[in-house]
Amino acid sequence: MFDRQKELNEKRAKRAKLVEDQAGILDKSKAENRARTEQEKIRWDNINAEVHLLDEEIKQLEQKIQEDRNVATNAGNVNFSGSVDWSRALGDETEQYYDKEGKPIPVFSIYKRTREKNTVADFVGRNFNIGASEKMTPGRIISAFIRGARGEAEQRALSEGVSASGGYTVPIYTSAQLIDNVRAKATVFQAGAQTFILDSQQMTLAKITADATAAWVGEGSTITASDPTFGSVPFSAKAIKATVKASLEVIQDSINIGQAIDMTLTGAFAAEMDNAAYNGAGSATVPKGILNYSSPSIYAMGTNGAILSTTTTYNPFTEVVKVMLDNNCPEPGSYVIPPKIYKTLMQAQDSTYQPMMPPPNIARMKQYVTSKMPTNLTKGTSTTVCSAVVFADFSNLYFGSRLQTTIYPTTEVLATNGQYSFVAVMRGDWQPRREADFGVIKDIL
Repeated sequence: MFDRQKELNEKRAKRAKLVEDQAGILDKSKAENRARTEQEKIRWDNINAEVHLLDEEIKQLEQKIQEDRNVATNAGNVNFSGSVDWSRALGDETEQYYDKEGKPIPVFSIYKRTREKNTVADFVGRNFNIGASEKMTPGRIISAFIRGARGEAEQRALSEGVSASGGYTVPIYTSAQLIDNVRAKATVFQAGAQTFILDSQQMTLAKITADATAAWVGEGSTITASDPTFGSVPFSAKAIKATVKASLEVIQDSINIGQAIDMTLTGAFAAEMDNAAYNGAGSATVPKGILNYSSPSIYAMGTNGAILSTTTTYNPFTEVVKVMLDNNCPEPGSYVIPPKIYKTLMQAQDSTYQPMMPPPNIARMKQYVTSKMPTNLTKGTSTTVCSAVVFADFSNLYFGSRLQTTIYPTTEVLATNGQYSFVAVMRGDWQPRREADFGVIKDIL
């Protein structure tokens, strides 16, 4: 499909150039107020014949590409275990990574400067022939699951999604929408973290654990090998769960219950995405977060931590960037702080009581604030009072996501208050390209 799309683009460009040449012949004769010469007529006719031939070839290529996309349907390429044949489904709008079998893996980032759309739902909608009636939000699907289907589309979605484990697997487009909602809300994605779609429970990417070195040598001199050291980035999908409770009356009678469910699910999953990305312990069930990496670029404030002083408020920020550059890291484009540090920065003043301005390199970075950045760390005698800050080019942080969401309802209405309860489960894992690419301060008082 990729080769055909490339060929189609080339033929379209060639046709546009030929049409431009045709117009040039006519424009020249009109500008000179004369009829076309015999040579110009022959040239014009030859171009016209070539354009018609290209039109037929373009039409055939478009039909073949559409046939490829038609193959990539829910029935043919996606089952409710999350298996996707991306080699048939992937369009040319995403960056290309390939698994060990050579199949492309889609990558999504919020900060795509070259493309208007880079959402999982947009990708799925175009490449899996999702009809308008199938584009249901997570809230609508969950409401239908509890109160019963209203309409053919909801009935079809519910009948197709029952899993053997007793849960319900929502349609692929609905899962994609939930992933996008979470990406739009969580600060780690806003800062630029990229999303991979995992085609299986586990996937591995290469990472650099030590850089290569280079040296000047004379003619005939021995060249000393200095290869980079590569390791693996093993993604292992872990379950992220969110519980929602609501009374049957509210679900049946509220006209905006779908939107309300969407909001609460998105908020819950986004908060936990941030928490895991920054603080995750790193275990069989929880991803490892940036603050628990074994070799990030760390700047220490002091034996017992230190405050951001009035006159040198931003000095620790430039210091941690220096540590990153010393470690051959890309210059960070963003930094993430807790509300406590946000307040400190906003209230900082110089000797004339003017707001303290950050130095240029910090000022051009994007600042993100989240309550999931901890303020209860310990350094020396400063117990549970230290705050953390993270600097990075966050495009070097990857979230591997299964394109699957499962809902597990309670077996009965909660007797005490007449509520329904269900658990929504997403699956994914966080991994860095290189741990040193993340600058960390963990002892700000």
